[in-house]
Amino acid sequence: MDTSHTLLLHDLPPWMVTGTYGAVLHADGSARVCVGCFSCWVRTPGVCAQPDQWSHMGRSIAACDRLWIVSRCLYGGPGPEVKALLDRSIPYMHPDFAIRGGEMHHKMRLDHHPDLWVLFYGDITQAERETAGRWARALARNLDFPLERVAFYLSAAELEGEL
Repeated sequence: MDTSHTLLLHDLPPWMVTGTYGAVLHADGSARVCVGCFSCWVRTPGVCAQPDQWSHMGRSIAACDRLWIVSRCLYGGPGPEVKALLDRSIPYMHPDFAIRGGEMHHKMRLDHHPDLWVLFYGDITQAERETAGRWARALARNLDFPLERVAFYLSAAELEGEL
């Protein structure tokens, strides 16, 4: 598969990512958390006002054709490092709302619908798998992205051939 336009957002050790991607964002815990200031929607549209290397998450997503999220599964969702980066991608969306599929969601800033892949790893119970699957489907609906794949691995080491 051509991964030249894939954005890989992950919390793996960097040495595990061996493929070539359009962009690789390592969720290393350095991201400031979203403070809900709405500046990314009102004052600096499309750009997070938090002054760090993650303030352009919305632009990173806008530049890809595929978004791969690779994270350890924690209580049926992504780990906190990945979740912090996803929260910082809120500028990708418009602040106004629209009804899609009978549900209220943010309007999209762009007519851009990258394929979404979500790969979870870790010692995951069946209940956590079900919750994580619902989380991935909800994220895809909210972003208006087609969900191409949700997969579960027992450990990060099992992902080595995938990335």
